[in-house]
Amino acid sequence: MVREQRIPLIYSDDFKNKVLTTYQNNSYVRELLDNNQYFLGRYLDDGSNGHVSAIEPLTIIEKIESGNVEELLTMAKTKLEEIKQNRLKIEVYSMWNKEVFID
Repeated sequence: MVREQRIPLIYSDDFKNKVLTTYQNNSYVRELLDNNQYFLGRYLDDGSNGHVSAIEPLTIIEKIESGNVEELLTMAKTKLEEIKQNRLKIEVYSMWNKEVFID
C-alpha cells in the first residue's frame, strides 16, 4: 500500500518544537526541519529504536551487598532518563508520520 504524502510538506510549529526539544543542539535535525525535508523521518526512525539496556541483576546484587546503594540509585536514575528520552523519540517519530502522510 502506498501512502499519500502531503504536498507541499510543511511541518507544523508544534511538531518542530517537539523535535527541537527532543533533539536539542542537533544542527542536522534543525536543518531538516527548517527545510521541511521528508528525510527527517528516516533520521527520527533511526533514533527511535526504543532499546535501553537494563542494569544487570548481578550488578544490582553487588551494589546492594557492598553498601553502594547510592551508586545503584544513580545508575537507576540514569536508565530512567534513557527510557524517557527513548519514549520522546518514539513519540516524535509517530508525530512525523501524522505530519507527512494523509490518512
